[in-house]
Amino acid sequence: MRKDYLKTIELCKKAISIQPGIVDMYTNVAAAYLSTGSLYSGIAYLYKAIAVDPEFVKSYEFLATAYSGMGKTDSAKKYQGLAQKNKMGL
Repeated sequence: MRKDYLKTIELCKKAISIQPGIVDMYTNVAAAYLSTGSLYSGIAYLYKAIAVDPEFVKSYEFLATAYSGMGKTDSAKKYQGLAQKNKMGL
């Protein structure tokens, strides 16, 4: 299973190098990193995803989940709140 995540990371990073404006590729890399336990790498890609598209809700939801898993409840709440705002179009 870990090989699948590593392959996802490799392929999505390659896609980003070709077409850096596709926010889904950043969140896919982040999700793969988070799934392998590489929380800081996953979080870094989520911040990159937000830089590409600040209204992409999934990035904020993943950040909330990652920070929650790290026991950083204040940060988790912050990003969950931002996800809700983006869902509502605020």
